[in-house]
Amino acid sequence: FPVTILAMKILYRMNLEIANSTPLPQESMLTFDEQPADQLEEDDEQPDDKGIYLSNLYVEIVRRIGSGKLYLDPMFSQQNLCDNMKRSQRYISLALSEVGKTSFPNLVNNFRINEARRLIADNPNITVIEIMEKTGFGSRQSFNRNFKTT
Repeated sequence: FPVTILAMKILYRMNLEIANSTPLPQESMLTFDEQPADQLEEDDEQPDDKGIYLSNLYVEIVRRIGSGKLYLDPMFSQQNLCDNMKRSQRYISLALSEVGKTSFPNLVNNFRINEARRLIADNPNITVIEIMEKTGFGSRQSFNRNFKTT
């Protein structure tokens, strides 16, 4: 199906853009269909529709977190995202795991690490504490662990 192929190409480009920490142009994004969560239950018999819905949901999750810079808030949680998107945690988690092959904490930490990389590139004299505070990490240990892992 062309929509599924298009969604996968966009997800691939988004992952590359996130890895390189350069913003994606807005016009290359899929629009998110505000399909009610209960409607997805009715479509469970059609796996392609569910896959398209989850792909669109994943694209919208990444777009909202990135463009709104929601990850900069140390108190940002999956529940905040669900409230912001008016979606259940079940569907958010499903889209992240099945389409993005990641978890919410890993996705948010990747955004934060990319922001840290950008800050270091723009200001080589910045301290670790300043980076930690400006990127949304709650503790120095968390920042160090994630930065080393990445």
